[in-house]
Amino acid sequence: MDKVQFTPVYNRKNRLRKNGTALIQIEAYYRRKKKYFTTGIYIAPDQWDNKRRKIKGNHPNGIRLNIQIRDYITKLENIELKQRQSSKPFTLQFLTEQSKDNHATNFISYFHQKTEKLSRQTKILHQATFGHLERYSPNINFESVTAERLIGFEEYLRNTKGLHPNTIVKHFAILRKYLRQAMESGLYDANLYPFGKEPLKGIVKKITTIREHLTPDELKIFENTEIPKDKPTLQLVKDKFLFAVYTGLRYSDMAELKPDCVETMGNIEWLKIIMKKTKIKVSIPISVIFEGKGLKIFRQYAGKHKEHSVFPYQRNDKANYQLKKVIELTGIKKHITFHVARHTNATLLLHNEVSVSTIQSLLGHKRLETTQIYSKVMNITILKELQKVSYS
Repeated sequence: MDKVQFTPVYNRKNRLRKNGTALIQIEAYYRRKKKYFTTGIYIAPDQWDNKRRKIKGNHPNGIRLNIQIRDYITKLENIELKQRQSSKPFTLQFLTEQSKDNHATNFISYFHQKTEKLSRQTKILHQATFGHLERYSPNINFESVTAERLIGFEEYLRNTKGLHPNTIVKHFAILRKYLRQAMESGLYDANLYPFGKEPLKGIVKKITTIREHLTPDELKIFENTEIPKDKPTLQLVKDKFLFAVYTGLRYSDMAELKPDCVETMGNIEWLKIIMKKTKIKVSIPISVIFEGKGLKIFRQYAGKHKEHSVFPYQRNDKANYQLKKVIELTGIKKHITFHVARHTNATLLLHNEVSVSTIQSLLGHKRLETTQIYSKVMNITILKELQKVSYS
């Protein structure tokens, strides 16, 4: 009876990552066909013994990682053996399907498996979290995900990377999500689950920050700033930022906006979408809000390029990088990102006496309290309300 031959292979694609490491995979050879299974382990070329097919002793965790690789091969062999003992047909495709949740030793590898079907933008956000974790603790396995390890990770994000507390909260929320999934699948020991317990409890707290926004005068400066004709990417970023101001859309929603999302009802054109983050259906009177400026930009781009979305695709971080260049041209001295456009939308609507409940509906907030944060931002709104009061 022919059996699968399992062999550890290093850097199969002959391509190193930016940090000079490459992936170790398990090659499964069966009936002249091959399948490759990731171990989630990345090492430098001088740490791999190609003759012995193992990690060299010069790697600080070489012994443990070699055991981890051997354990993974054993798991694959057990899947094969169990299927053959049942007298059912065995194929490499069956091995692939059965192994997806059976590689329980490496947390990073588990994460990569779980993010395969995420949308492009969400996948990028989650990859950022695990990129930080992998740099802090390479090849971390499930049994190493303890409260003490995560406390160190929080300190790393705060002190070494200099991240804002609220950004750290978001990273930890993503970690918590995947640990829960792994725990429910029996891959992670519930006794190790650190969230909601001491000493991790309360170590990362979200803080209320002043939400940066553009004032009415600053928005006019931004609108009137001319972009050099030889800088089409900057023009695109400027238009997308203004569209986000005029509609209040998050970047993730704007990135996947389709040309058919605008509908005409009566004499009003409505932008209708289901928001990715909250799953709430939002209808924005795009021909009315901000005097229809958003609709003008929409028509300028919809159906004018090869992609199915309204705007050509740009990663959020890349778009924010280009936005900085636009801000430099405006002379505005603020830290502006694409999410500032959403804050600007809300504060300017408040400034023009639109009710908080209406703004909540336009922004797709689940909770009124989230929208009320904006009412604390603009001093001019407070002044306008006080000026209406009669003291006689």
